[in-house]
Amino acid sequence: MSLPKNRRGFTLIELLVVIAIIAVLIGLLLPAVQKVRDAADRSACQNNLKQLALAVHSYHDANSRFPYNGDPNNPGCCWASNKASWSWLARSLPYFEQGPLHTAIGLSVSPEPYQDVPNPYPGSAAPTAAQATILAGINTVIPTLRCRADKTPDIRTNTPNWPGNVPIAVTSYKGVSGGNWAWGSTSPVNFQFSAPIYGNNGLDAGNGMFYRSDAPRKLRMTHITDGTSNTLMIGEDIGSVNQHNAWAYANTATGTCSIPLNNGMQPGQPGYGSIGDWGNVYSFRSNHSSGANFALADGSVRFVRDGISLDAYRAAASIDGKETLSLDN
Repeated sequence: MSLPKNRRGFTLIELLVVIAIIAVLIGLLLPAVQKVRDAADRSACQNNLKQLALAVHSYHDANSRFPYNGDPNNPGCCWASNKASWSWLARSLPYFEQGPLHTAIGLSVSPEPYQDVPNPYPGSAAPTAAQATILAGINTVIPTLRCRADKTPDIRTNTPNWPGNVPIAVTSYKGVSGGNWAWGSTSPVNFQFSAPIYGNNGLDAGNGMFYRSDAPRKLRMTHITDGTSNTLMIGEDIGSVNQHNAWAYANTATGTCSIPLNNGMQPGQPGYGSIGDWGNVYSFRSNHSSGANFALADGSVRFVRDGISLDAYRAAASIDGKETLSLDN
């Protein structure tokens, strides 16, 4: 049985047309797929923040105070071999299903162990058993503390005010220290905010829920006189933009809202390309489009647009500033 003599294949022009149509369809489909992926990442991030907010409330219920940063018996910044310089995140571990880790690093007993991590330089003595246990603990990557949109490597060895290049696991979430700030570092602070109700030491005297040496403060729910539904408590940050992102250490688990949201992400912004410029990047940001997720002190989670006015953003970060501004400004 012979084939018809007039049968033919596609011409080159027809093939090119088909390829062009496929390319157009792919071009139309990719943005939709990306939007779905971004929405999923944002939703997962909000779920993480919800878990952390509930953990903070559970800690408060059990201890009659919020979790805290630093050593209550040896306050002040920063890490030292004779300090229990643990973060509020480390102390909250049992309340977001990390009880075994909390026990492993010694935080389930009193007094709390020092973060006496081993000297990482060649020729140093081998770590003690206690040091090795703490080192393994602070290297633990905790999924609840990582936003899928944050592509920062899980472990960092360039943590500021931390011994040598000892590795420590990164976090995508940090406590809100308030709307006030401090002095400059490697470049001039463009966002210094001083006023009688704020002060200018947002590092160690923040007017928000957490700051890096707040252990002696003993913050309670009744101290949040601005209202828990109007007060930012936990926000997002990106470790590849800011060195101060590591869950176990007090000095890398908080940030200020005195600096505009998502600062340092674009060329021309203060601190861009300089992850150690704490004066301009010790703050909050995300890889979600147009803003970042925050947990509020009432346990709710909302998305804050990076176009929010700086006055409103700062006001929402304080616990007792008596401001009338809101997150919608």
